[in-house]
Amino acid sequence: EQSTKDTITKNEVSPVEVVLTDEQIKSIDLQTGSIEQRNLKSTIKVNGKLMLPPQNQAQVSILTGGIVKSIDVTEGSFVKQGQTLATIVNNEVIQLQQDYLENKSQLVYLQAEFKRQKELQEDRINATKTLQQVQNELCMAQAKQKGLQTKLELQGINATNISTTNFTNRIAVTAPISGFIHHINLTMGKFADANTILFDIVDNRFLHLDLTLFEKDISKVKIGDKIMFTDANDASHTHSATIFSLNKSFEDNQQAILAHAKIEGITETLLPGMYVEARVKIDNTNTKALPTEAIVNNGNDH
Repeated sequence: EQSTKDTITKNEVSPVEVVLTDEQIKSIDLQTGSIEQRNLKSTIKVNGKLMLPPQNQAQVSILTGGIVKSIDVTEGSFVKQGQTLATIVNNEVIQLQQDYLENKSQLVYLQAEFKRQKELQEDRINATKTLQQVQNELCMAQAKQKGLQTKLELQGINATNISTTNFTNRIAVTAPISGFIHHINLTMGKFADANTILFDIVDNRFLHLDLTLFEKDISKVKIGDKIMFTDANDASHTHSATIFSLNKSFEDNQQAILAHAKIEGITETLLPGMYVEARVKIDNTNTKALPTEAIVNNGNDH
């Protein structure tokens, strides 16, 4: 480098220097200053993706197939947990209700019979075997009653309200979580198969960032660090977030971990699966600095 400088004569200008005349300096109002030591908030550029926790997204299906009688929601609408999404007609649930009532009646008889046989046993009138047999039948009926009640509840039918005059053949498909209806896989009159996904629900209120943090930057980032990010489709709007968790092992096939960040003030423009560009604000560092106005930009050159 020294030998290069020696070749430059007084009348020559180094190719890395810019020379301005007095008139040019005056016309652009050029001001000069010195490079200073400043405490600057540095950032790390990272890429990531908007994600939803598994407990905030749901695929809704039914245990027993049937004909679609009604669809009570539309795609994009918000539903609350337990809200009816559709009604399915299935005649098999009538038999389930009948079995429940028959077993309920048998249970009442066996409870009375067990009480009677127990009193006879205390007076040593009947055989012990008779009491044991009634007790066994009572236990079996109680277990069957509990099983039938659980099956009815899984179909959305309240067993305590069943009587011989109000059997129903309709099954209500309800929302397991609150959220927005993402997709409806139903049409009126269609046969809905058991275990087929009928609705997709997402709760975007719990969106968070999964950021890829490479090995060289892991030690610089900690829980509580602030983030500014933009989604890949709209760089003009920035959003803020805060890191709440750092994975403790590398991702498959790369020397990087995932940093999870909670979004502050979610807007409707942010959707699950969007890619984002983010800058993590790390600790202040003392470094040589210039005012932003001192840097001349020409495309990607600075």
